[in-house]
Amino acid sequence: MLQAMLAERCKLVVHRIPAEITGYALVVGKGGPKMNEMKVGEPMPSGMPLPDGGVMVGTTRGGTIENTFYGTSLAELAHHLDGASPGHPVEDKTELTGKYDFVLKRIDMSEEQNGAVSLNAIPAPNELWDIGALGLKLEPIKIPTETIVIDHIDKPTEN
Repeated sequence: MLQAMLAERCKLVVHRIPAEITGYALVVGKGGPKMNEMKVGEPMPSGMPLPDGGVMVGTTRGGTIENTFYGTSLAELAHHLDGASPGHPVEDKTELTGKYDFVLKRIDMSEEQNGAVSLNAIPAPNELWDIGALGLKLEPIKIPTETIVIDHIDKPTEN
């Protein structure tokens, strides 16, 4: 609807160009996954509900940030890692389809700078979170995407 409105009111003309961006594949490490499968029938704790039906509870223990996930898919973990490190997309390539309970610990960022930083300075997810403790790792990959190029746009017409 938005594209149609912009085309009508602003005479917007665009085209799309296939592109690739650098991202990460979440894969199983050499020793295999080190997470507990969700226990069916156990009640979920209260926390932030996740789109896959799981729950995340964030805590800080002795200055260490921990996110405890309950009944969570690895696709949802990849989505969480993606959002926690903008500019570094993560895709689940583990081929594990179950739901798991696990704790994701933040790596000590004592040298982290306060204030605004550019996207180029945002650490990759494997530099922020101890993914290896879960028996997982991140491998660099190219992810297909599109770039939208504006060919023409006018000032919008009045209503």
